[in-house]
Amino acid sequence: MTQRLLALGTLMAIATIGAHAQKTYTSASSFLADAKLSYSDDFTSVADGAFAGTYTAAGGSGLGFSVAATDGLWSVGGGNISTSTAGNSMTVNFTGGVNMVGGSFWAADMDGVATPGTVTLTFSDGGSYTSASSDFFGYSNANAWLTSMTLSLDSEYIDSNGFSTYQFGTLDGLTVGQAVPEPGTYAAFALLGTTLGAAVIRRRKLAAK
Repeated sequence: MTQRLLALGTLMAIATIGAHAQKTYTSASSFLADAKLSYSDDFTSVADGAFAGTYTAAGGSGLGFSVAATDGLWSVGGGNISTSTAGNSMTVNFTGGVNMVGGSFWAADMDGVATPGTVTLTFSDGGSYTSASSDFFGYSNANAWLTSMTLSLDSEYIDSNGFSTYQFGTLDGLTVGQAVPEPGTYAAFALLGTTLGAAVIRRRKLAAK
């Protein structure tokens, strides 16, 4: 009976920790309120036009990232980053202890105007979300360090009249951070520690008999 209770307590603790792990945001202020460390880059140093290779952010607070795409990167008007080829995926690799990512992620035409198409954000922990506008979107996983994020989309947006528009994955105002554990997560870890401690004590008592 005691072993069953200990097992149940452990499962409850793990489930509680997992329930508080992943979170999404639609507000930059609420995203930053949950971060104990953060670093942002609005790409003001990026000039209009194409640039080869990888964009590497200056970094700060021990956090940073780099951006790359198969056929290189492009900025329409400067101050943002797009793929240079329609439909190409864009990969963001993170450095430091990153488990929060936020910013604006959208599909744009060749002139930098947002299309009605959507982009898919896939994180290294398996989380996957879609974004259909340049509004803020944020994601965090308190239980996993994020090493990368991939932004992918269809090469064309086709409207109801059959009109086709080439589209390019675009991002701006990228922020990376470290999440502050929620009070429920602390409580779950305490419960897990208590449960495991009780199991060790019981094993010692049984061994002494």
